[in-house]
Amino acid sequence: MKRFNIFAGNFGSGKTEMVLNFAVNAADSGKKVMLVDMDLINPYFKSSSQISMLHSKGIEVVSPGFANTLSDTPSLSPKIYSAFTSDCDVVIFDSGGDPDGATVLGFLEEKFKENIDDLDFFMVLNTRRPMQETPKDIVDLLGDIEDASRLKITGLINNTNLSRETDAQVIEQSREVVKTVSNLTGIPVRYTSALKELCDAGGFGIDGELMPIKLYLRPEWMDLI
Repeated sequence: MKRFNIFAGNFGSGKTEMVLNFAVNAADSGKKVMLVDMDLINPYFKSSSQISMLHSKGIEVVSPGFANTLSDTPSLSPKIYSAFTSDCDVVIFDSGGDPDGATVLGFLEEKFKENIDDLDFFMVLNTRRPMQETPKDIVDLLGDIEDASRLKITGLINNTNLSRETDAQVIEQSREVVKTVSNLTGIPVRYTSALKELCDAGGFGIDGELMPIKLYLRPEWMDLI
């Protein structure tokens, strides 16, 4: 990973789970990590909702003003600027996935461009979710997010899944869509992700690096039904 890493992904993409997994993996490898929660769109599935777990891993968390409060009015903390002056090895920015959410990134455009050589901007894709089912849907969304954020996406993450119903066929069927997006945009597929047990079982091809993940946000009761 580069020092600065932005993650975007439309609703249902699994973007926040991806953010949490990348942050934890980096911390477990001995890196000093900061997670900046800039997702002001969805107050219910937020990386900063896992603040206790993140702190237990030694991860510093900068969260919106409404995180873990009764307020429904989001605001960015001025502490976000400390991401560029800290001594952290890895800084992860959890961005809103649609163009409205990506607009928030524009507030840091100057800082991001000062560090452009040490910056990755990942788009998390789940081809089983609305607005992500066809190459055209995804290419249009990518363009809107780039316009809103005033930044270029540098890598795609194929996180196609049906939660616990995901099997090798679901991932295999998604590859053509994601590879077509890559060919149309010139943005490489950097990771293919799946639950660790599915990665261990195999049976599907991958593009980029295989990324085994753990579910942090799925309520435990959902695994009982």
